[in-house]
Amino acid sequence: MTIETKKTDLGLCKSFGDQDYSRYVRHQMSEQDVCNFEIHAQNCSCCLHGIRQATVAYNHQKVQAENELLHSNALSIMDRLDRSVFSIVIRAVQGMVELIKSTGEQLAMTPALTGVRSSSDNSVSDTVQPLRLVKEFEESRLSVEVTISPIEPEMLDVVVSLLDRLHEEFIPGVSVTCCGKSEMFDKLTDVNGQVIFRVPTAGFYELVMKKNDHLLGTMTLTGL
Repeated sequence: MTIETKKTDLGLCKSFGDQDYSRYVRHQMSEQDVCNFEIHAQNCSCCLHGIRQATVAYNHQKVQAENELLHSNALSIMDRLDRSVFSIVIRAVQGMVELIKSTGEQLAMTPALTGVRSSSDNSVSDTVQPLRLVKEFEESRLSVEVTISPIEPEMLDVVVSLLDRLHEEFIPGVSVTCCGKSEMFDKLTDVNGQVIFRVPTAGFYELVMKKNDHLLGTMTLTGL
C-alpha cells in the first residue's frame, strides 16, 4: 500500500514525523515499514529533509557516545595501573591541550616554537600552548618528560625526553615504540634523549621504552 504525501500549511508531512525519521536512520523500523516509508519519501521533500537532519543528529550522537566510552575506559584503565606506567588522558581544543588526568606531574607551560593552522582560514598563529608533564619511575632511575603540542587541526606532536636521574644525563639510544589503533612507530632517542611522534588528537597510544632489550618504562596517551 502506497502512503500518499500530505502537507500542512507549515510544510510538514502529516504521514511521518521526527520520530519516524529517527527510527529509520537507526534501523529500528520493520522491513514493511521501511518499504512503505521509502516509497513515500521518494515524492516527499519534507521527509527527505527530515531523513538528512536525523542522519546528521544520529552521527553526532554516535561520535559523542564513542568519546564518552573512550574517556570512561581510559580512566578505568588508569585506576588499575601500577606505578610503573606513566599514563596521560588529554583533550585538544582550539590550539590548546587540556589535561584530563595523569599519573605524572604537570610542569609550567611555555609557548611552543610552532604555529597552528586554522581550519577556517590559512592563517597560522605565532605560538601555541603545549602541555608538559614529567614522571619519575620509582622502581628505576628513569625520569620521563613529555611535551604535547597541537601542530595542526586534529594532529599532535609528542616529544618524549628520557633522563637518568642518578647521573643527571640524557639517555640516547633508547628504543621507543609507539603503538596505536592502526599505526606503529619505532624510534631511538637522539643525543638529547628525545624522540618525536606525530599522532592524531583522538585515540589510545602505548609507548614502550627499552634499552638493550631491558624494559625501562611504559607510557600510555589517550586523546579524547
